Amino acid sequence: MKALKITLVSMLFFSSTFAMASLLFFFGDWHEFALVTLVGLCFGGIAAPSIDRDAFEKPFLYEISFGAGAGGLIGFLINSDQLAVGFGFILGALLGFALPRLFKKTKDS
Repeated sequence: MKALKITLVSMLFFSSTFAMASLLFFFGDWHEFALVTLVGLCFGGIAAPSIDRDAFEKPFLYEISFGAGAGGLIGFLINSDQLAVGFGFILGALLGFALPRLFKKTKDS
C-alpha cells in the first residue's frame, strides 16, 4: 500500500508539472497536452522507486516498464512512425534500467 501511495504522489507531481509546461508551450494543442501529461505520468513512475526503494518489491521492474512507456510516448511525440515508437520503447527501457543505478553511483561518490 505504501508503494502505491508513493507512486501516485510521484505520478501526480510529475504529470502536473509536465502538464503546466505543456500548457505554457503548446496551449490549444490538446493532443500534445495529453501526450506530454502521459509522459509526465511515466516519469513519475520511474522516479517513485527512487523515493523509497524498500517500499517496492521489485523496483527495477517499475523503472523499466515506466521507462519503456515514457520512451514510446516520446517517440510518438517526435514522430508517430512505428520505428520511432519502437526505438523509443527500447531506449526508454534501457534508460529506465540504467539511470537509477548511475544516480546511485554518483550519489555514493
